[in-house]
Amino acid sequence: MKLWKPLTVKIIFVLMLLTVFSGWGAQGAQAEETGAGTKKPKNIALLPVENLELLAECGGDQYIRQQLERVVHVPLNGVTKMAAYIDPGTARRELASLVNSGRYVTKKNRLDYWAIMPALADKLGADLVILLRVRGAYEEFFPDGWGRTIIRAAVDMELLGFDRQEAGAAAAGKKGLPAGVIRQTAYGWINDEYYGRGLYELTEEAVDELLEKSHIRQRVFPVKVSKSEEKGDTFRHR
Repeated sequence: MKLWKPLTVKIIFVLMLLTVFSGWGAQGAQAEETGAGTKKPKNIALLPVENLELLAECGGDQYIRQQLERVVHVPLNGVTKMAAYIDPGTARRELASLVNSGRYVTKKNRLDYWAIMPALADKLGADLVILLRVRGAYEEFFPDGWGRTIIRAAVDMELLGFDRQEAGAAAAGKKGLPAGVIRQTAYGWINDEYYGRGLYELTEEAVDELLEKSHIRQRVFPVKVSKSEEKGDTFRHR
């Protein structure tokens, strides 16, 4: 019985890898076909997080950056060209232009982010827009007179966005949202004796909840992933 030579085994292994990743590209790109028959990458706009400085002291800002970078990452994108990333600075300037235009204000004199997201996607030529907003955060410690340390902490976050593919597939959005608009909120608080859980841990939980419920990972890279990867549990560290 002849054994395969090492070189033959390596060639077969490389071919298997190429087959797997080409399959991912076909499944995950969800790209449009141009007239020349080439696939168009998904244009992704990940905007800078609003009010991120509120979480700088506890280190939560680093965790948010890490999770957002992870969730929009496409493996082997340099080869598959599945995604094209729009410059965050450009996206921020276009958002500011829409906000300051005065056209997107509700009757209660509040910004209508639900209407801004599709308009921003059109201005940027984006297929997917992602904006995370820290609406509020605080943390304080004080003694209770019984030798214990009490913590009061809270965080309030909102994830907004627009998915052009979802907008094209649906006549109307869910929960009263315009078609394609993404919106999720997350809030956490503590008012108890301090046991090592504070604003940082609240931030972790809120960000993971937002990314899981909005299905950002599947929108960017639509390949089935485990629940632990979707929640980001395996990436969590301080």
